[in-house]
Amino acid sequence: PGTNPLVLLGGFAIIAILLVIVVLALFNRPSESVVVSTATPAGVAVQPSATSAPPRPTAVPVFGTLNFSSTNQLGDTATLQVNNLTPPGDGQRYIVWLQNTVDDAVLKLGELTLNARGSGVLPPYVDEDGRLLATTFNALAVTLETGDSDQPVGDIVYSGFVPPEIMTALSEIFISSPNGIETALLSNTSAYSAPVAGGGPTGGLLASVIAEAKMAQQHAGLAQLASTVGGMHVHNEHTNNILLGTLEDYDGSGSAENPGFGKGVIPLLDQMEALLLDAAQAPNASNRLQADVETVRICIQNTRLRATRVIDLENEMLTLNDVTLAAPLADESTTLMANLLNGLDANGNGQVEASENECGLKQIETFGLLLNTLNLVQGALSTSDGQAS
Repeated sequence: PGTNPLVLLGGFAIIAILLVIVVLALFNRPSESVVVSTATPAGVAVQPSATSAPPRPTAVPVFGTLNFSSTNQLGDTATLQVNNLTPPGDGQRYIVWLQNTVDDAVLKLGELTLNARGSGVLPPYVDEDGRLLATTFNALAVTLETGDSDQPVGDIVYSGFVPPEIMTALSEIFISSPNGIETALLSNTSAYSAPVAGGGPTGGLLASVIAEAKMAQQHAGLAQLASTVGGMHVHNEHTNNILLGTLEDYDGSGSAENPGFGKGVIPLLDQMEALLLDAAQAPNASNRLQADVETVRICIQNTRLRATRVIDLENEMLTLNDVTLAAPLADESTTLMANLLNGLDANGNGQVEASENECGLKQIETFGLLLNTLNLVQGALSTSDGQAS
């Protein structure tokens, strides 16, 4: 009683002003670093971070590369280029050898001479017998020699290796496969019927699939040129059976016809891919080899996708009763068959590359020879693990 209200109001005003001052001081104070402890409490297991990258493998220095190419016959040439090699001592020479780690066969390629920087190129070795060297040898050795011999005598100072499964795969793809078409029949170009097999030697899977693809291409073209529905449907059936290696009555005529060789484009592609994957998954297969296998596998996959699309188009034409309506489908089918065989420069850079929608059957030979590329590393080859020691 007796308190002046004005005094109370004044007191409240002073308190409000003090609160405002305190708030402003807090907002304007210098920021301080916050230290967060990263220590793991005792007894708590540390879980690996889902975003942490795995450690990269240590790269092994590569001192050169041996490539196989073609001069007179497929794969009959070997060329080695090296860099940063230690020069041989007085009275010593570097001799280069190809080796087969399965049967221990050895082929002397010649003497490797170096310039002052340790670089050099071995003159191209062309095999007199015309052998596909990539299917005969899977290892490389550079030895220090003091004499002249047809067999390595000195220490192996540099070497290279790919699994022997590569030789097997390339041999079946390029030379001969039990699943290939008879060699005597591969030259047949008739669009109407393939010769009857007689049990002779068989060719490689690549030559076989190309022969089947050419037959399918011809029948796709005949369907495109057909002037009647019945004639078009006959060739639709032929194209599909050749691509699939089947004997189906697609046109409903009551009889099935396959004027190809009966192997089928798609089944032959599957066999090639299986061989390459076996090599890529072999013990001691390097990342580089697996990448090279993937290059060829892309060409196989492009071919398979094109063949599958052609089959879809031919099936659609089988449902039509007007050759005019089928014309756009037939045009696409014949274009795809040409790309299936020759590849396509899809990006317009002037070359057919090992990429999606580009390479086809023709490029499998080009990129296939690269599978047995031998990288030169320091040390002698240990055939037990395929690494230099």
